[in-house]
Amino acid sequence: MIESATISVGPTSDEISNACKSCALAEEKSMNKIQGITAAGLLLFSCILSGRTQLNYDTLKYDSSPQDQIQIKEVNLLNSDELKIGSIVEGIGTYELESTDKALLGLSITSSEKGGKHCPEAYESQEMANGSGSFRLLREIDRHGSFHLSVYPETQMGHYGQSTTRLYFLELK
Repeated sequence: MIESATISVGPTSDEISNACKSCALAEEKSMNKIQGITAAGLLLFSCILSGRTQLNYDTLKYDSSPQDQIQIKEVNLLNSDELKIGSIVEGIGTYELESTDKALLGLSITSSEKGGKHCPEAYESQEMANGSGSFRLLREIDRHGSFHLSVYPETQMGHYGQSTTRLYFLELK
């Protein structure tokens, strides 16, 4: 006589629920990336249609790792003739990355407005590989402050660490 038996017929409801949550999270991350790319493309396309206004700029401050260099070739406004909140700034240039194999280059605004917090868009940064390269980054002005390009080296954990190179080039007061 058999008193009890366990029959395994597939994953438990908890296992299915956890798998669905993982798939939903992966899908959400994928959609966010697609939306960021789509938003960047639409933003860029609308800016190209409206024309560019080239800006004069100066190197206000440059802190650099001895092995890394950032050079700005051009700074433009894409949707406005005036540097103001709501304008989109385009930074075009070249880089030399020698201090690490991989880093992130970001276009940012240093400011105490809005608590200094900003959620970056996909078009505000790009990955850099060891050696020479070029960049074209956009940033919508959402606050007054100092514009800068920053290099964030990749850490052993695969994340990006503290910036090692910063080039301040424009200020909106």
